Formats: sequence, structure tokens, C-alpha cells
Amino acid sequence: MVELSGEQQRILDQLLAWLDRPEAPPIFILTGSAGTGKTLLIRHLVQALHQRRIKYALAAPTGRAARLLADRTGEDARTLHSLIYILDRYQLIEEAEAQAEDPLSLRLHFALRSAELDARLIIVDEASMVGDVVGEQELYRFGSGRLLLDLLSYARLMPRRAGEVSSRLLFVGDPAQLPPVGQSISPALSAEYLRETFGLSAETAHLQTVFRQRKGHPILEAATALRNALENNRFHTFQLPAQPPDLRPVGIEEAIQIAAQDFERQTPSVLLCRTNALARKLNEAVRALLWGKESLPLQPGDLLLVNRNAPLYSLFNGDLVLVETVGPLEHRRVGRRGRPPVDLYFRDVILRYPHDNPRRRITCKLLENLLESPDGQLSPDLIQALLIDFYLRNRTLKPGSPEFHLELARDPYFNALHVRYGYAMTVHKAQGGEWRRAAVVFTDWKHFRHADFFRWAYTAITRAREELLTIDAPAFEAFSEMRWQPAASVPAAEQTAGSAARFPLKALETYHRRLTEALSAEGIETTDVELLQYAVRYHLSREDRTTRIQYYYRGNGQVSRIVTLGGADDPELTQQAYALFERILSEPPPASDELPENPLLREFLERARHRLEGSGIRIVNWKEMPYALRLYFSADGENATIDFYYNRRGVWTHAQQVGRSSSGSLFARIQLLLQSDG
Repeated sequence: MVELSGEQQRILDQLLAWLDRPEAPPIFILTGSAGTGKTLLIRHLVQALHQRRIKYALAAPTGRAARLLADRTGEDARTLHSLIYILDRYQLIEEAEAQAEDPLSLRLHFALRSAELDARLIIVDEASMVGDVVGEQELYRFGSGRLLLDLLSYARLMPRRAGEVSSRLLFVGDPAQLPPVGQSISPALSAEYLRETFGLSAETAHLQTVFRQRKGHPILEAATALRNALENNRFHTFQLPAQPPDLRPVGIEEAIQIAAQDFERQTPSVLLCRTNALARKLNEAVRALLWGKESLPLQPGDLLLVNRNAPLYSLFNGDLVLVETVGPLEHRRVGRRGRPPVDLYFRDVILRYPHDNPRRRITCKLLENLLESPDGQLSPDLIQALLIDFYLRNRTLKPGSPEFHLELARDPYFNALHVRYGYAMTVHKAQGGEWRRAAVVFTDWKHFRHADFFRWAYTAITRAREELLTIDAPAFEAFSEMRWQPAASVPAAEQTAGSAARFPLKALETYHRRLTEALSAEGIETTDVELLQYAVRYHLSREDRTTRIQYYYRGNGQVSRIVTLGGADDPELTQQAYALFERILSEPPPASDELPENPLLREFLERARHRLEGSGIRIVNWKEMPYALRLYFSADGENATIDFYYNRRGVWTHAQQVGRSSSGSLFARIQLLLQSDG
């Protein structure tokens, strides 16, 4: 067995200490990004549990995730549904005027198992997929409909009764992955959600070091950037730089060809997309290359994705299976009272898992209606037709009787396998699995600057273990969609201010502070300050005498010269003040390398400086404003001041020039450089 790292060993010790403490919280949440060794840690934990004779159960939300967990740990693992639910009853829902052989619908009720617990610890892998909202399902109804609540109830944690033996729960997962459908977070991985919703406390630990790809691998770097964006709630930068062969963009035709070639070479590969409709088109395209013709029926050698748990055949939602043999198509038209008939299509097939050794073959029937449907879901019409068909083949059984339930549960037609083709699938369907190579299609996303897209993209790219191909991946950053608005021309004389807060450079603010302190010490009052184009003019007085002194500066804040202006009525005052200006302004200007404390502004400023490198344009100062960052630029004796605005979601929206520069060329150069591809 692979040895644990120091970080992993510390967390394993923490887990075992948690199990040993009677007063410890009933839940432990172990999080980590893709490739941090969560499953390896589970494997070592299970070994330690064996040594301590502690009973446990391994489970995952989907069949594929449970199978991967079993393969990697060498231990039995079950789906959560098979662990905590048991079929309770069938419920026939009929219209008032419908005859017995023509029911409207059917529901299968699965209740929580009531047997005494024998597992002290329940370990749930891929816990980001464990939801806590009621799903809308016509055929199945599991417990309360809230999987997380039912799991807590099964473990005797909800409600908690004094003296009742309960199991502890270890939730393992990646909070950056897609949450359950209908929820914005993964509730089983949120200590706050568990506390606020159920009043249950949880101990937590987080794995940080990634081992799945080598250090510096572009998939790791891309995943890290997306995870950081999700953690910081900033969605204005998305870039997947081409770094062949590990990460590279390809066209859709090339991606389809690679998927077909990988399948023929028996190399694990997958096409990932957002919608079932696109997955269906991609599957059709791959099959056309494999079999030389479009729209061929199911072929021996086809790859199928199981779309619904099938306990009759020990197949589970998310399993990938290969077709070995295909029987003839079996068609039955089912008439319905007062409704159009429904055509049902079945095939007898023999299936096997792609990499089983020895190969285990599964003989079953497929419901071929679902193989070509847009979403692969069982419609109410199909449920009704399947039930009527069962009635017609079993007229001697009394509806609702134990014999009826028993025959329905093992009927090969009613329980025919629900599958789609498995060359392409949605990212939701791929969650919990990984492939050597994954190709991610981004074309069916229209808007990108939000958490849903970043979480989807993170989940998608982390399905690839070694190589990632991208199709039409967006590339944007803070500057990408910003509106640039040049300032209207205004006379330079109107750009005046008497407050140090309006100085365009921090060096000038420092000079002003030093000057006013030195002048005040000599009894000289600063009555006004004018900010001019590359110049600052001071109006000074002492008693009833006045003078004016002006200095000129360059874009980097260095003072170029100092002059006295006409109209002074006290030569002594002018000479004294000029000497002070010479002394103060001869000192070097302070450095302006500091960055804003706000991470959003700091990242923007750092990226802007990077884009301007080598251009001769410098950012000489910045100022934080309400929902804006003001930047002061300088180049070749020309200055420009631009306010960059962002909204409440942290998206940069537009850039507004402030005042005017001696020409409009600097503003245009800045816009070109910041919006260029980089």
C-alpha cells in the first residue's frame, strides 16, 4: 500500500482520535481538492479500523463512485440508497374512471431500514453529491426525499435520543465540485449547514497537497486557479492556457475522432458537456466513426452508461458497461384507454464491465426507448405503459397482493435496464469518476462570470487524470468585457484642488505633507494648492505678505525644477520659502510599490502591471474608491488617470478616464494593452 504523506498521516491520527473520544462531534468532514489522496487516506483508515476491530460501512452516492471506492480500497462499498433504504411498497395511482388494467401511474416507496446498526462508522465518499432537497421523481420515492436527512436518521443522529446507540459519519469530498441538483452548496460538506439545519456539530480537516498530477501540471494549476476563485468568490478571470500535450485546445471534430480512437485502443477517455441534448449528439458522432454509419442500432462493442439503479442486475446509476451480444429488437404496442398507444422496445443483451478481470457477464433486457431519448428519463407515459404491459402478461395476479409485488420486482421487462451511450456525458453524470483523458466541450455555456460556471468547469477538468482537451473554452479576465470611456476635454486650469487627497501621485502627497510641516514651522501658511499638468502651485502667506512657488514633476514623481512666480510682495518671504522647497523636494520620492488590501483590487493591479511590462507605461499610483480603483499612468512625459469600476459580484464593468491627458494616445494605448490576449 502507498505510504501516507506527513499531512495525510496527521489527519488519519486526527480521525482515529476523533473516534476514540466519546464526547467528540458525531460527524467528521474531510475535504480536499482532486488528487489530494482522499481515497488513499480512506484505505489506510479502513486498515486501522480492521486492526481495532471497529465495524464500518463504505458508501457513495452513485454506483460508479461506489465501484471506484471499492476498487481503490479493496473493500466492499455500496450506494447510499442500497445502504439505507429498502423497498416498502408499491403505490398504484389511478384515475377515478380508469379501469384496473389502465392505471395512471405507479410509485415505488423505499423506506429507511429499521434494523439495528452494526457499523460504528459510516464513511461516505464523494459526499459533495449528497443532497438535502426533495427530488421530483415519478417512479421512485425514497424515505423523506431528502437523502442527507435520511442518512442522519439512519445513523440515529436525527433525532438524537439519550442512551440510543448511534453511528458516526465521515463525509469525504471536494466542496469545489458541483453541488447536488437544486442546491447552491454541498450540504454534507458544510459544518455550518449541519449545525444550522440539524443542530449537529462536526469536526473538520482539509487536505491541501495534490499528488494526482505532478507538481506544476497544467491541469493542477488550472484546477487550483478555479478553486481559489470559488473560495474567494471572484469570477472575473478564466484562462486555460495551452500546454501540450497535457492541456490543449482542439476542435470539436478532432475531439470526436480522439474519443473514437481512444475507445478502439481501450484507453479510458470521455467527452464531457453541459446538457443531455449535446451529449446525445456527441455520442451519435462518435458511434458514426466507430461503426461507419450514423443512426445504427445498438451494436456489439458499444459502450453504455447506466442511467438508473438496477438492483435486479447489480448495476447502478453511473456504471459504464460494454455490450457483448445484442438480441433482436422486441416491440410491443401498449394501448391505453382514452390515450394514444405507447410503443415499447426491448432487447436482450449480454454486458460486461470494460476492465473486469475476470470478466463478469450480465444478461439482461434493455428498454431501448431510453437509449435514444433526449434526456434518458422514464416519462409518466412509459411508466404507465410498462405497468399495463405487466398487467396484461400477469392477469391472474391481484394488484397490491404480495405475489403481485414479488413478480413486479423481478419482472425483466418492467425492470429493463435504463441506459444511454457512454462515449459522452454531462459533467453531472461524470461526477465521481475519472479518466486518463477528458475532452470538455464549453459551447453550451453562454454566460461565464458566476460561481455555477466555475464550479462546473472545475468538476469537468478534474475528471482528467493525465490529459485535458478543451473545446471552445472561454478566455476572459477583468479587462475583457470592460467598456472604455475617454474623458471629455477640459482646460487644465480647471484641474485644481486644495486637498492632499487629490494628488495624482503618492510621492506628491508625501512632498505636500513635508512642505506644509516645514512651512508651518517657519510661520508660513499654505492658503491654496493648484494641481496643474505636471506641476503643483502653492499660494503662501505670512501676516499680510504673500508669495507663489511652483514646482514641476515627471511621471515617476521626481521633481524637475522649482520656480517663483510674479506678484510676490515680500522678497524675503519668497527667498525663505524657495529655500524650503529646494531642501524638501531634493529628497528622493517615496516608493509606491504597496498594493491594496482588497484581494479583488490587488489582483487587478498586479495583472495590469504585468500587462504593461515592457511598454514604457507605468502605474505610478492608485487610489481605492467605492466600487472603483483609480490608477494613475505615466509614459513619455504624458499622464492619464483612469477609474476602473466593478459591481457587487466582483465583475469589472467599465473604465472611465478622469480629466484629460495632453493627448488621447496614452488612454488608447492603455486600453489596447490591457485588453490584449495575454
